[in-house]
Amino acid sequence: MRKEEAEDEEKHNAFELSIKLFQTIVIVAALIATITFAAAFTIPGGYDGNPGRDQGMAILARESAFKAFVITNTIAMLLLLC
Repeated sequence: MRKEEAEDEEKHNAFELSIKLFQTIVIVAALIATITFAAAFTIPGGYDGNPGRDQGMAILARESAFKAFVITNTIAMLLLLC
């Protein structure tokens, strides 16, 4: 009888630990999603405000570093959604 109680206690503790771990993972994922979502709107370099063909486009749109930023930001958002 005592052994069964110890096993039940161990299962209960493991279940509570898994719940706490899940809650922590959800909080971290929400924070990363928030940062990723905010980064999509605050594009590095800003936007071109001069009237013309490129008005409203990202200033660094033709730079390879900007393209890498967009790709990694998209990957981060997709991984968070999975």
